[in-house]
Amino acid sequence: MELVSVIIPTYNGMRYLLESVQSVLNQTYPNFEVIVVDDGSSQDIRSVLAPVSDRVIYLRQDNAGVGAARNLGLGAAKGLYVVFLDDDDLWLPGNLESLVRIIEKEPNCALVYSYPSLIDENGKGIANERPTSMPSGDVYLEFLRRNRINTPSVALLRKSCLDEVGFFNPNIFCEDYELWLRVTRKFKIIFCGEELVCYRLRAGSVSKRYDSMLDGHVTIINSEIARSDDLIGLDKNSVRNAAKLNLNDIYRKYASIYYYDVKDRKKAKSCLSKALKICPFDAQSIVYYLLCSLPQPVFEPVIKVKRLLTKWSS
Repeated sequence: MELVSVIIPTYNGMRYLLESVQSVLNQTYPNFEVIVVDDGSSQDIRSVLAPVSDRVIYLRQDNAGVGAARNLGLGAAKGLYVVFLDDDDLWLPGNLESLVRIIEKEPNCALVYSYPSLIDENGKGIANERPTSMPSGDVYLEFLRRNRINTPSVALLRKSCLDEVGFFNPNIFCEDYELWLRVTRKFKIIFCGEELVCYRLRAGSVSKRYDSMLDGHVTIINSEIARSDDLIGLDKNSVRNAAKLNLNDIYRKYASIYYYDVKDRKKAKSCLSKALKICPFDAQSIVYYLLCSLPQPVFEPVIKVKRLLTKWSS
């Protein structure tokens, strides 16, 4: 039974950290090590871990970000397999057992991943539609078209794979997605359809840093376009088309976020403008771009009418 290294980066994660660690200790798969990496917290993380200190390896670094914290854990990891768990997410008891069973049946597979369920700040389930299938095999183009691993907490990897493609890039945002692209460029991966992970949605989390996430995503995709000539065995036009469609989707997504969540019409319009440069005949993008261009006295009544029409048609 192979050793699995579980790496949990944390920064001031006192509220949920012990619960997350306990979800690892409750695994039915018995052979694992838990490495908690404290990314320069001002809180006393050691005191949080005191009840389980005999079962946890504690590492600390000056604050350098989650990518650097995961890399420190990888440097200390002794397992054949490695997994990452965010300090507020939870695993169901069979997570490691299921993922290890799948990857051991597929010697050419570098990574196995599942799809998370959602919970709120209090651990209450949030309804979300689970996919019946997700990409498996040689999936680089599909992952370039859209990131399918929406939290590192759902993935298990062969450590040897990371030794070959490299660890996380600590200098970019969305560093996990960039790593998945490097992995899928060279290796096959497999999707596990079991419900194994609870992903916690909470206010003020990293997922709310919209500007940084948008910039990071765009940087990653543009880098893939730039290196498309060097990819062996892939048609560069297919790579560029997948990347551009991803950029179009991401600009539209953030236009919606800036418009509805941030209430920043200027940023929403900027995103829509960039989306239209990629897909200039997209009717929905055109309509919303025109709406965002309206003067404020005209904009508000138009939006009120739109909301009423949407309500009546639903």
